[in-house]
Amino acid sequence: MKRISILMLLALLIIFKANSQSNCSTYYPVSEGATFKYKNYNKKGKTDGTTSYRILESITEEGKTVANISFQIKDLQGKSTFRSEYNITCNGDMTAIGFKSLLHPSFVDGYQDSEMDITGTNLELPNTLNVGQKLPDANVSVKVNVVGIKMNATVEITNRRVVRKNNLRTAAGKFDCFVIFNDNYTNAGVLKQKFQTQTWYAEGVGIVKQVTYGKRGKLVSKMQLNKYSK
Repeated sequence: MKRISILMLLALLIIFKANSQSNCSTYYPVSEGATFKYKNYNKKGKTDGTTSYRILESITEEGKTVANISFQIKDLQGKSTFRSEYNITCNGDMTAIGFKSLLHPSFVDGYQDSEMDITGTNLELPNTLNVGQKLPDANVSVKVNVVGIKMNATVEITNRRVVRKNNLRTAAGKFDCFVIFNDNYTNAGVLKQKFQTQTWYAEGVGIVKQVTYGKRGKLVSKMQLNKYSK
């Protein structure tokens, strides 16, 4: 399990027009064809490649919309280092990101031929945010049986709260954002890690910026919206 990807974010039977889809989720656009490109930065604050997202399909049925998203990570040379897909679901009150998205996809792929049991609680983001608001925790637990050898891994996202509201300017423009703070815990046998993350959310755009800190508040990684189209 490499790193927690909070940005693993955004499928059904009746396709709505873009303006109908946008009413479903305040902070995660779900219009088919929308694209988002982020610059990644390493612990030294230097550019470390890009992450791109595209909404492949968005289908609404019985008041719920499920959007299928592809994402791709590229290094500084523009070479693809990882790609995958995931879903988000929204119902007009909140958006839910499936708990399996809390795991790095490479972890699941590495044990796809093994007996695996994955349980957890989805990551939820209400459509209405206010400074001081506390948000529900999320978690995922994995039990793997590899030729009789049992392994357990857990990821917990706790202490989620809206800490402030401020303007943020990136190469993609100027945004009015809510900033959400949370603690991240990873326990995968000998790998035990704790991070703190701050995420900037803008209405109609989603994540604009995300910064992750490790021990003693040292920078681990950062990503920032560079370009998008809806």
